[in-house]
Amino acid sequence: MKRVLISAMFVAALGGCGSGDPQPPKTIQEISQSIAAVHEENGILKISLAGRAVLRVKDLMQNASMESYRISESLVKYFPSSLKKDVVFVVSAPVQDKYGNGSVSPVFELQYRADDLKKISYGSLYHKQMLEMAEPVKYLSIAGAEAVVEWCKDDDNRSAAQQFCATNAR
Repeated sequence: MKRVLISAMFVAALGGCGSGDPQPPKTIQEISQSIAAVHEENGILKISLAGRAVLRVKDLMQNASMESYRISESLVKYFPSSLKKDVVFVVSAPVQDKYGNGSVSPVFELQYRADDLKKISYGSLYHKQMLEMAEPVKYLSIAGAEAVVEWCKDDDNRSAAQQFCATNAR
């Protein structure tokens, strides 16, 4: 019985090792579960990020920064021909109107030049530093402006993305 159990554990361990590298994504949407939609028009690639509940409003900006970094790295690696002009990350969040009705709505957009994303050394650049390459934030609601302002109030964030915060958190 002991040998059978050890053999079963050995086989399970070998099966868990797999063949090494995971399969590359077949579509841009497969890059991340946080991608809700992908749309391309006139050389601009729009990637809508799914709105997730956050504990603090500044976490919305933090999540957007990390996801745009991870997704951009995969875009450059797996889908370089999709990077023509600009990449726009549309950030959504759960919001509530004055009547208490809740929905998930776009709150701001982070836009990058495709050529800049192709030049990044992703292994040596921190996600907050990538924000320095972003165009000025396009606010789609007051919630988006609040998220950026709150994120930039944090000393670590502000020092890592000085230009971004100076331009967008007024």
